Amino acid sequence: MTKLMENVLIIGRIDSRQYQLHLEPIDILNFCQSYIENILSITSSKIKVNYFFSEDLTNVKADENLLGLILTNLFSNAVKYSGKSDKIDIYIDCLKGKIILIIRDYGIGIPQEDKVHLFNTFYRASNVGNIAGYGLGLYIVKRCIDVYQGLIEIESTVGEGTQFTITLPFE
Repeated sequence: MTKLMENVLIIGRIDSRQYQLHLEPIDILNFCQSYIENILSITSSKIKVNYFFSEDLTNVKADENLLGLILTNLFSNAVKYSGKSDKIDIYIDCLKGKIILIIRDYGIGIPQEDKVHLFNTFYRASNVGNIAGYGLGLYIVKRCIDVYQGLIEIESTVGEGTQFTITLPFE
């Protein structure tokens, strides 16, 4: 509950343009694995996570609050919308002063016509059916990425899954 309140306060500061990006050295692989294991534990998910990462993840700086919000929301969605798939792929790389994070699920996918609205508050894709959610996760992700002055790309095919590619500068 405390973490939820901290996250709400962070988003409030972001929306009021009072959040200052705070980059500190981080063990990004362990950071990501810790968040992912926590989500799997909370959701009691049996999904297998395949990690792919570069050899050199040293000298990386990140804002742990923002990276945690990005990772939590994207990975939670990947678990939630995986459908009958039993795996999610996570790619982590650091290249030329940028963190590259890719989360790929093999679930229900996102209809093309919904992609342009995904980052709006309370928007949910037309094919989510009875899957629980409020339509805030991707809004939060986008706001965090905006603070970083980073990029987010979506590739998705209905019935085949979704891949989010996040690029965050850290220099």
